[in-house]
Amino acid sequence: MEQGLPQNFVKKVIQTQDGYLWLATQEGLVQYDGFDFRTLDQFNTRAIIDPEIYSLLEDVAGRLWFATRGGLLRRGDDGAVQRFTVDDGLPGDQVTSLVLGREGEIWIGTRSGVGRYHKGVFEAKPYAVKGAPLAVSAMGISPGGVLWVGTDAGLFRIENDVAVPKLRGSEKVGRGVSSVLVEKDQVWVGTKGKGLSRYSKGRWTTFSAGSGLGDDRIRDVYRDREGALWISTAYGGLVRYFEGVFTRITVDEGLETNTIECVVEDREGSLWIGTGSGGLNRIRDGRFTTLTRRDGLVDDVVWAVFQSRDGAMWVGTEQGVTRHLGGKTRLYSEETGLSDNFINSFAEDVQGKVWVGTDRGINIIGSRVERVLTREDGLPGNDVRSMIPDPAGGMWIGMMRGGLAHFHKGRVQTWGVEQGLVSNEVRSLFRDREGGIWVGTNAGLSYLRDGTITNYGEQEGFTSSRVFSMHAGTPGVMWFGTDRGLFHFKSGAFRGISVWEGLFNDKVYTLLNDGQGYFWMSSNKGVYRVSVQDALDVVAGKKEKVSSEHFGIVDGMRSVECNVSGSNSGVRGADGTLWFATIAGVAMIDPRGDFRRSPPSPALGKVVADGKTMGALQEWTFEPGLESIRLHYVAPTFVVPEGIRFKYRLRGASEEWVYAESVRTAQYAHLWPGEYTFEVKSISRDGVESTESATFRFRLEPFIYQTGIFYAVCFVLVGLFLFWVHRKRVARLEHHERYLEELVSRRTEELEVANKQLQDLSTTDPLTGLRNRRYLVDYIETELAYSQRQYFSTPGEEDEEADPNRDIVFVLVDLDHFKAVNDTHGHAAGDQVLIQAATILRGACREVDRVVRWGGEEFLMVAPKSSRESSHTLAQRVVDAFRAHSFEIGEGSPLEVTCSVGFACYPLTGGGKEGVGWEDVVGVADEALYAAKKSGRDMWVGLLGNYFDSHQELIKRLGDGVGSMVASGELSVLSSAEDVDQLQWES
Repeated sequence: MEQGLPQNFVKKVIQTQDGYLWLATQEGLVQYDGFDFRTLDQFNTRAIIDPEIYSLLEDVAGRLWFATRGGLLRRGDDGAVQRFTVDDGLPGDQVTSLVLGREGEIWIGTRSGVGRYHKGVFEAKPYAVKGAPLAVSAMGISPGGVLWVGTDAGLFRIENDVAVPKLRGSEKVGRGVSSVLVEKDQVWVGTKGKGLSRYSKGRWTTFSAGSGLGDDRIRDVYRDREGALWISTAYGGLVRYFEGVFTRITVDEGLETNTIECVVEDREGSLWIGTGSGGLNRIRDGRFTTLTRRDGLVDDVVWAVFQSRDGAMWVGTEQGVTRHLGGKTRLYSEETGLSDNFINSFAEDVQGKVWVGTDRGINIIGSRVERVLTREDGLPGNDVRSMIPDPAGGMWIGMMRGGLAHFHKGRVQTWGVEQGLVSNEVRSLFRDREGGIWVGTNAGLSYLRDGTITNYGEQEGFTSSRVFSMHAGTPGVMWFGTDRGLFHFKSGAFRGISVWEGLFNDKVYTLLNDGQGYFWMSSNKGVYRVSVQDALDVVAGKKEKVSSEHFGIVDGMRSVECNVSGSNSGVRGADGTLWFATIAGVAMIDPRGDFRRSPPSPALGKVVADGKTMGALQEWTFEPGLESIRLHYVAPTFVVPEGIRFKYRLRGASEEWVYAESVRTAQYAHLWPGEYTFEVKSISRDGVESTESATFRFRLEPFIYQTGIFYAVCFVLVGLFLFWVHRKRVARLEHHERYLEELVSRRTEELEVANKQLQDLSTTDPLTGLRNRRYLVDYIETELAYSQRQYFSTPGEEDEEADPNRDIVFVLVDLDHFKAVNDTHGHAAGDQVLIQAATILRGACREVDRVVRWGGEEFLMVAPKSSRESSHTLAQRVVDAFRAHSFEIGEGSPLEVTCSVGFACYPLTGGGKEGVGWEDVVGVADEALYAAKKSGRDMWVGLLGNYFDSHQELIKRLGDGVGSMVASGELSVLSSAEDVDQLQWES
């Protein structure tokens, strides 16, 4: 999820021509440039009456349109927002859908009909069914200009200004059409409960949860540039449909939630996913491809990777071995004959058999596990970390506690500390061109040749302890990857390269030469590469540092933590690809690609001249006396935006470029009158500069005393007044600087006070003084966490037993016949009733309870740390309090106002981890409130869920309606009504 997003509910996402992402949320419109979020809502934009955005559209002129319940809004080039309503010609103010026609016209779907905007004029269209205007929920338009309109009743195609039904009835669209995608030869229709339908060649085809969607409630349908269809579902995650195959992506694959609202692909190939509770998610192709259990690996925690001569890739994990070749896998484990599932190393002998090193000896695999070698066969140890074959058919074996061994034709020869080895803890082995064996241990480096062992330490410049990997360079040159960096060896001398010489990390688990001039190294913080020539130049003293390029999560790795056990923590495949062992699978990359990214084009955001903000889309002329000008610039990108750097210059003042790293502002003060051009370029993290500059031209007018005429006339006076003018100007600048400092200090204090007041206002209902929904979203997380902890913590984790009062009771209170109060006594009297009702509800609460004005005459009470058994107590207390209260409205006789109450408990069933969120529990409470109002009012009704084995089944049943669940006994009913069987339910 993108961090910093101010709202977790993202309804729609689009990318505009200038590169920005715009997000439609419940709390306003959000602009995202890859680095910062900027929100337009009712608190900073007067035209926004209702902050919930339903649809977004960019017109041919680059203006942004967005649909709300309070009208249609348009953001102009200058950033100003204008609102349009029925007074301007719209058929209704509740706008739900926007589509762009082929002639640049905008089709506007409202709950009161279809409108059209073209050439500055709004027009309500006469599309209706049985005399009633279409209540639009979604729209689409074909390449030929045919409009398709989705409603709660079905799908209609507009033919000759007539709405022709194409898909109707609840058995085909459930509770209505949610999305429409019109393509050249087919139409895709998402429905609210009946899956996905496709109209092609006059025939309808329906896809359901059983077809691979996972959920029949569709929110959005989108086609990407590769031709894949993406389906957003209410609870089944994101579904990709390509070449007849459905593939689901859910929280198990990394999504924040399975409630998906929309999908859009940006220019850089990333897929942006708007969700109902998990904010904005992103999927993009990385440079790395990672093989995991989903690709057939026996386990994701990988310690060794090796390629045999037949091209098969062998992957050693904590749960056994996976042999991967041609898309097929074969698994080896203790169940199939391995001596141990924890795999440390691999090797292949001259006969083509693969030797597998484990903590419990060596396993030799041909067509199966043919033999196991252990201490009983003469090995000095069982913990085998590294193996290399010799041309004569033997095998060199390095063991963590057994030293070095050579196995040949059943005979074993060993070397350890007693024979001169630097340590018995052998981690890596390497055979050089001369036939010598390099032995990397946990305490240094040894070299065995012709029966003689040579050890290397600090005297030779080798200061490392653990040796993880080795590589032979040009003749006579060796490279070693250690826990203290990269070491170069030649002519008996070592030279180290560490983080102080530019290495990204001192841990060099894997050392691979890609054949393209780079060393690739793995560490517990990711993979990085270094130019081989740079490394040689540092060794030779020609350079002080190497340049490291780091790769991690943003490059497609599922984890940056790489593993090392022995010599096989990475391998270069026969096809040139590089493979690295990680804790989340095998990360693979082809190093032959072009890794130099082009940066996004820069753009100027705004200009601030002496504290006044203006746009940067046109040239400006400033009056004389401009003290300072600050220019803001960006480079909208969503692929490692923090890696984008900038350089800028102000032509007319200097031709030199200023490198600004990641700073996104340039400021100039006391510029001399004249004409200036500000230029800024973006630079990618690979050092590639943008081909174009963003520019802003302005002119600073001179005072009369700064003109040539003035100097010609006053030449004779310059000498007399030079000193005076200089002192006068300095004094004025000093005074102005002090003034600005005082002004900044004063304004900063005022801003802090205003921000505090604004924060309080944003979470408080101005009429009743109660908290509002925004407050509840922030507050409820703590109480949910406490309830979950009390329900699901493992016994014994905490000193005290679980709190019996661990439920959260959500109580919805609605004033009975409140509309009659407003109609009879006026809205002022209604306001008095609401204020007094808020006082009653506060009085009914405990200290830990909260009251939220939910909307209109409806209130939500949240009672944490309650028990299901006493969940009705608060409801009864509220009903009694309203009965006992006389509402004073200033007209003499007080009013008697009762209330209806519905409640439900979280967790809904009080049982296992059911997967039902608090919003769904409030929905159940709302169903109970409906029953109370429908069944006579002045009462309370509560619904308690019974145990469900499957949370998917519970969520499905909730979608079917509580009425059927009450009838089946899946929901228990509590009520102050005399006969609960007579309660009336909505469904």
